[in-house]
Amino acid sequence: MRRKFGKKNTILFVLFSLLIIGIIIIFFFGVKMFMQIGNKEYSVQSGSIIYDKDNKLIKLSNNGKIYKGYSSSYMLKTKKDKENIKYNLGKDAVVFNSTDYKMYLYGSFYQVLLSGNVVKMNGRLEIIRDNGPFVYKLDDRKYLVVSKKLESEDNSIKTSNYLLIDIDKNGSVTLYNNELQERIIKPIILNCDNFKFDIANEKLVISSKIVNLKEVNGSTNYFVAKKDDDGNIIEPTKKDLEKDETPETDNTNDYYASYFNKITKSFNNLTNSVIQGSAKNDSDNTNKNLDLTRWLSLSDVSVSVNSITVNYNVFDPNNEYNSVFIDFESSNLNGMKRIQLSKESNSYIINELIPDTEYKITIGYTLQENPKQEVYDDIVKVKTNKPDYRINVTKVTQNKVYFNVKIDSSYVIENGNIAMYVDDELYNVSKIDIKKASTKAGWDSSFDFERKQSMVELKLENLKYNGNDIDINVSYKYKN
Repeated sequence: MRRKFGKKNTILFVLFSLLIIGIIIIFFFGVKMFMQIGNKEYSVQSGSIIYDKDNKLIKLSNNGKIYKGYSSSYMLKTKKDKENIKYNLGKDAVVFNSTDYKMYLYGSFYQVLLSGNVVKMNGRLEIIRDNGPFVYKLDDRKYLVVSKKLESEDNSIKTSNYLLIDIDKNGSVTLYNNELQERIIKPIILNCDNFKFDIANEKLVISSKIVNLKEVNGSTNYFVAKKDDDGNIIEPTKKDLEKDETPETDNTNDYYASYFNKITKSFNNLTNSVIQGSAKNDSDNTNKNLDLTRWLSLSDVSVSVNSITVNYNVFDPNNEYNSVFIDFESSNLNGMKRIQLSKESNSYIINELIPDTEYKITIGYTLQENPKQEVYDDIVKVKTNKPDYRINVTKVTQNKVYFNVKIDSSYVIENGNIAMYVDDELYNVSKIDIKKASTKAGWDSSFDFERKQSMVELKLENLKYNGNDIDINVSYKYKN
């Protein structure tokens, strides 16, 4: 005699099966994401200055590649004396080359804007040095300052371009760049373009505004200035600093290294939920917040003549993201534009863009726990395509010039003219048949013309799209 499952047991069995299938899908998706780490490589030019995880200077004698290793540290691979060599750069990396107008910053860091606002950023950032000054908090008590002017108030430090700053817990500091590396035991104030940096106290002075950088992701800086009976600051001695030195600890949360632990914990949570659910009364509706991880990634960006398609992935099982957004900007736009993305979708098309124009696309998010803090996950630069507009002279007779005009069917203008110039003087003009010109065959027409031994140019003019004049340089020249 076979035992029949009750209705309740059947439902539990189906739910359990679906949960197992879901966990397997999540697990393999996690494996895929994990295996993709390290696949993205960035080229580094010969002559670049980089620092390893122990802040030792590396000057590349050959070109190299930077990529993210499985431990979430950035790695540098290059050749030295014809041998392959690798360096561990740590969880952030700074690349400087005196022949490049840009610097490159890798990692997860905070940019402190001159308005006093703070923006969290991830991945690779291109820094145009001449657009500075810039201040970045790379880690607890570690900063990067990019500025043309970098001088201490006591004139003991004078340098330019950039400065990496490592602060000990007692307030002493190590400053280094391609020109210097100095350890300073007394409090120091750095004068830069448009602001001052009180390094020991981790305070940025911008005009009359003071930004306490210790409040940006916290700080383990225990420095407190000692004063004498008259209120004057007593500068610490080297002995004081050595006595107060406390061991460093690394509190870094390794996102990918902890991923599989979270998946295992989630699997246990799901299993326990089903087992406990079968033993409880149907009226027990206790909710469980499963400890699954989350991620946002930019898959790829494709362009057309006047649009950009952004493909992205969002995994947010516990609804931790408050918002997911795209910021885009270009020299032709009046400021930055923001688009809120759907977490349930994976693609968005930005329309009505200008052809043959570079745009910077940034994808980011805010979290429910801190909706005011914006985190930028990835930044790419792309350029919209140039419309394919063509003029071809098909035949020239004794008294006529025959031509064909084709305009891009993906960017159809409202109206426009084709003009004929002879020896740089306007000779004739005709309105384009837009409907025919946007077909595969194009628009065939002709101009009457009998003059010999002249330079003839056919040119598209007065083109309009969406009521606006557009500048597309399309012409055809020949000698008659």
